[in-house]
Amino acid sequence: MITRDVRDFSCFKNELNSQILILLVAAVGSGKTTTALYLHHLFNFTHIQSDDVGKAFKKNVVNAFKTSNVVIADRNNHLKKHRREICEAVKMKSPDISIVAVDWNISNSDLPTLISRINKRGENHQTLITSMNFTNVVKNFVTNRDALNVSEPDDELIDYVIDLSVENSTLKNISLISEKLKFIFSESDFEKASEKVSAYVATTKKQIINKKSKKMLSDEKLGISLTLSTDKTQFPKFYGIRIVSPITPFLSPDPILTDSQTMSLFTSICNTLTLNKRIQPEFHITLVRSGPESKNAQEPFDIFEVRGLGPAEDSMIQELYIPELAQFTDLTNESLLNYYSRILNRLETKQGRIREGRCSVGDGIVVDIYVGSIVFNSDLIVLKVTRMSPRDCGVDMNGTLGRVSLKIGCTNKFAHITIGTRNESIKPFQSNSVLEQLEAGADMNNGPWEIKLQEIKLKGFLTSFWY
Repeated sequence: MITRDVRDFSCFKNELNSQILILLVAAVGSGKTTTALYLHHLFNFTHIQSDDVGKAFKKNVVNAFKTSNVVIADRNNHLKKHRREICEAVKMKSPDISIVAVDWNISNSDLPTLISRINKRGENHQTLITSMNFTNVVKNFVTNRDALNVSEPDDELIDYVIDLSVENSTLKNISLISEKLKFIFSESDFEKASEKVSAYVATTKKQIINKKSKKMLSDEKLGISLTLSTDKTQFPKFYGIRIVSPITPFLSPDPILTDSQTMSLFTSICNTLTLNKRIQPEFHITLVRSGPESKNAQEPFDIFEVRGLGPAEDSMIQELYIPELAQFTDLTNESLLNYYSRILNRLETKQGRIREGRCSVGDGIVVDIYVGSIVFNSDLIVLKVTRMSPRDCGVDMNGTLGRVSLKIGCTNKFAHITIGTRNESIKPFQSNSVLEQLEAGADMNNGPWEIKLQEIKLKGFLTSFWY
């Protein structure tokens, strides 16, 4: 008996009229809809979401092939019977349609990540929101999941499989899918898609129904209740800025003035990190940590305190509704944690909803980041941030419009973005000591070395990190 390798895409054809079903196999909180939205905005694939169409999902997927060549079936599809039903319907429509399963390979070890993501995105989902308890619902999804297996009758109609991971960045997952399916996108395409995806708001809301009683489940039946709190035990691992702009330009920089020896050393360590897959999968700036790793804010961070309060009428709205945004004088670690907690939690409250799409729940507040140099030694590469400028946000307060100007504080002496480290024993936080060594005076023989650049602007989101 000859078994086919569904993960071998060498014979995969992406021709002009080729039709493809992208069958997502995931769980709530895995990022399947985010992935689908990126694919839609990057390549104009048709996106059919089960939460929006309900029982008409299968019919809508099949009908979508009348006008589209690539259709995304955005449903958990964690049960083999669900996968079989959709695959049979599509193959009945046309046996030539290639079915590509995109499998997140969800397991119990992914539960903490799934739960924290759902908690972070708040109300921006059709089914699970943080005002109800969702822990047991997610556990049921994971526990009852049928593993994808093309050797079994229920999954035998699947032609190809792409393996993803919950821990992957969105960019990495999109890159894996596009590479296998032979679709190409540029860095600017990804950034434009990011802006559109960040503005996404779930418009259809569903209730979780107990099939036996036909009644909506209460929080008590779903599990332990969850409440937002500024109590230290409820803080995320850290608050920071998630970078959405591509980092690749820094791997082949255009320096202001750097000697050839320094550039040769940089190329060597850069090639080593790339070859050993030690470039970070995603990038961020740590602003403040909670727990035992926390420390008080450094005085120099006030160079990132940008933008005034604006016109008097806007200041009045700001003082009246969001007083913590108007003052930022206490530099202790605890006050900074509370500051970011209040700002981000207000994105999820009716009293102070951030109005502009670019500041949507689950992404955070847009911050422009400026990088002035690349610093490196034989162990790591780090970008030195010169300034951070949060964009003003429109605020809707019970029909009264206003604008608020935020301020950014950082507990590290030097705000930075770690690009990668030589091996697992060298941790990203060691970038702090490398930057301090540079300030104390670089050793031209042993480093660290600095490549100065014309300021490069990156885009990021002020947000919470729970991993």
